Amino acid sequence: MSGQYPFVVHYRLHGQPRSVEVESNSEAFTPSQARDHIESLHTAVASSDITDIRVTAGQHGGPSQPGRQQAT
Repeated sequence: MSGQYPFVVHYRLHGQPRSVEVESNSEAFTPSQARDHIESLHTAVASSDITDIRVTAGQHGGPSQPGRQQAT
C-alpha cells in the first residue's frame, strides 16, 4: 500500500511538552527519524535540549489541536 501515513511525534523541548504531526511515505516512522525532523524544526537549540521523543500513529484528516505544527 502506498500513500501518506500520518504520525504524531511527542517530545520535550527545554522540558516543555510539544508535539508535531508528520506524514511519511512509509508505514513506519522511527524515533531516530523523528529526532532528525524535530532538529530540523529547532535549529537554534542543542540536540540535548530535545528529549523524550515518542512516535504514535496519527489519523488521516484528524482534527488539528492548538499548538501543533503540520510538517511533511
